[in-house]
Amino acid sequence: MIGYASIDESTILSLVAAAHQTGGNVICILPTKPNFCASRNAPGPYADCVKFVIGDAKTLSSKDYRRADFILVDCDLHDCKEVLRAAEDCSFFYD
Repeated sequence: MIGYASIDESTILSLVAAAHQTGGNVICILPTKPNFCASRNAPGPYADCVKFVIGDAKTLSSKDYRRADFILVDCDLHDCKEVLRAAEDCSFFYD
């Protein structure tokens, strides 16, 4: 799972390659629709390997994606520290 303000091609392609090797998924949470439109093109032909979600990374990481094995948080997010704290809190308390 990735919490991003916007993404760049090299980061997303690296995560897609890792997910392919491990059988995992890449989920990119973007805060707004304009971020989505710009980021959707970053992986190029590998865009279908990424699930893009528009929403609040803090809320989604603590609810819908609480079992993520790996979380990358963009420091350009206005609440990046809170997103990281929410993810840390959930990582120790699996159902």
